[in-house]
Amino acid sequence: MANTLLNSEMTSLVISLLSVVIQTVAVVMTLRLIKITENRTAWIFISMAISLMIIRRLENLYMFLFSDGVMTPVIFEVIGIVISFFTLVGVSKIAPIFLTLKKSHAKVNKSLSEKELLINELKLTKQLMETVANGITEEIFLITKDCEILWANNAVVEHRKCELNKVVGMHCYEVTHHSDVPCTPPDDPCPIDEFYKTGESVTVSHVHYVNEDTRSFVEVTVYPITNEEGIADKFVHVSKDVTARMLREEEISNLNKMLEQKIKVEVTLREQERQLLIQQSKMAAMGEMIGAITHQWKQPLNIVSLIAQGMPDAYEYGEINQEYIKDTVTGILEQISFMTKTVNDFRNFLKPSKVAIEFDIKDAIEDILFMFKYILSKSNIVITFDKDNHSDKFTTTGQPNEFKHVILNLINNSRDAICLMWEKKLMSEDKNGNIHIQLSKDNDKVLITISDNGGGIPKDIIDNIFEPYFTTKPDDKGTGIGLYMSKAIIESMGGTITCINIEGGAEFRINL
Repeated sequence: MANTLLNSEMTSLVISLLSVVIQTVAVVMTLRLIKITENRTAWIFISMAISLMIIRRLENLYMFLFSDGVMTPVIFEVIGIVISFFTLVGVSKIAPIFLTLKKSHAKVNKSLSEKELLINELKLTKQLMETVANGITEEIFLITKDCEILWANNAVVEHRKCELNKVVGMHCYEVTHHSDVPCTPPDDPCPIDEFYKTGESVTVSHVHYVNEDTRSFVEVTVYPITNEEGIADKFVHVSKDVTARMLREEEISNLNKMLEQKIKVEVTLREQERQLLIQQSKMAAMGEMIGAITHQWKQPLNIVSLIAQGMPDAYEYGEINQEYIKDTVTGILEQISFMTKTVNDFRNFLKPSKVAIEFDIKDAIEDILFMFKYILSKSNIVITFDKDNHSDKFTTTGQPNEFKHVILNLINNSRDAICLMWEKKLMSEDKNGNIHIQLSKDNDKVLITISDNGGGIPKDIIDNIFEPYFTTKPDDKGTGIGLYMSKAIIESMGGTITCINIEGGAEFRINL
C-alpha cells in the first residue's frame, strides 16, 4: 500500500514539473509576442493567467516537498499539462501570424507615412506653383482640351476685375474675347487646335478684350499637360501682353515710312542737284561746243554754197537735166544730214539722262572724239584711241550721256594740264601734247585708261582731286566739280575711278 502511494506521488511530482516547464515556455513565448506585436494589454492578461497556473503548480510542489502535503490528484495535473500544452501550441501558432501582421502593419504605416509625405510635398509644390503663377503679370489659365477653365492666376482677377470662382468653369474665349464661340483663324487661331495639328506648343497672336472699350494685343501660348496614357488633355494657357511693343513697332513703322519718304525726297533732290551740276559743267563748255559746231558746219556749208553757185553756170550751159538735179539734191542732202547729225549729237550730249540703259563704251568714246576733234586739234594736241581687238563689245549699263561727260571731263583736264605746261615753259611749244585712251577687258570688267604728258599731279593734292569744289585752276577756268561729278557718275554705274602719276604725266583709270 505504501509503495503504491509513493509511486502515485512521484508520478504527480513529475507531471507537475513537466507542467511548470511547459507553462514557463508559454509565458516566455507570450512575452516574446508582446515584444513583437507591441500589444501589451492583451498579452499581459494571457501571461498572468499562465503565470498563475505556474504559481499554483509551484505551490503544490512546495507543499509536497517541504510541508508533507499531499499532491493534487494526478488527473488534475494531467488536465493542467494538457491545457498548458495547448496554450503553448496556440501561442506558437499565433506568434508567426502576429509577426506577419506586425510586418504588414509596419509596411502599411510606412506606406501611409510616405503617402502623407507625398501629399504634403504635393501641397507644398501646388502652393509654390500657385505662388509663382500668381506672381507672374501675364494671364495664366489651366484649361481642358475643350477650353474649359480649371484655374486662373491673380493676373486674370486683377486685370479683369472679377472673382476667381466666377472664372472657373467658363471657357477661355468667353473671358478673353467676350465671345460665345471658340477662336477661329485667320484673325484668332486657336492655339490648342494648332497644337493638335503640329504636336508642338504654338504661339499665336490675338486681340483680347478687358471690356467692350478696352482691347490689348497678346501672344497666346499653350503648354500641354499629358495624362497617364501620354495624351494631352489639359493645357497651360499663357497670354503675354504685347500692346506696348505693337504700338512701338507701329510707331517705328510710321517713323520708317516717314524716313523712307524723306530719303526718297533727299535722293531726288540730290539727283536733281547732281543733274544740275552736270548740266552746269556742260554749259561751262558751251562756248567751245558752239565753236566746234561752227567748225563742223563750215565744210558742209561751203559745199552747199559751191553747189548753189554752180547752178547758174550749169543752167547757162544747158547742163541741168534729171541726172544733174539728182546728183545736186543728193549732195545737198548729204551735207544737211551731216550738219543735222552734228546738231543732234550735241543736243543729245546736253540732254539730261534719266534712264539707265545698256550702251557700248567704244561708241560713246568715239562720239565724244568726233564732236570735239576740232577743239583738240586746234590746241596742237594729238589724241589716240586704242581698242582691244579681241573684244567685239564693250557694253555696260548706265546713262550714256553722263558717261560721255566723264570722258570729256578727263580729256579736258589732260588738255588743260598740257596747255599749262606750255604756259609755264615746262614743255617746248614744238612738242606736241599727247592724250592716249586705251580700252580693254579684264575678265568681265572693262578698263578705260586716259593718260597724258601734262606733267602729272602734285603728290600733296592727288588724294583730294575728287573732292567737291577742289581745284587748282584759276576761278575763271575751273569750278572744282568736274572730277567730283565724274567720280559720282562712275560709282553710280557700279564702277571705280582712280588716278596715278606716270612718267611725264597722269593716268586716270575707270573700271566698269
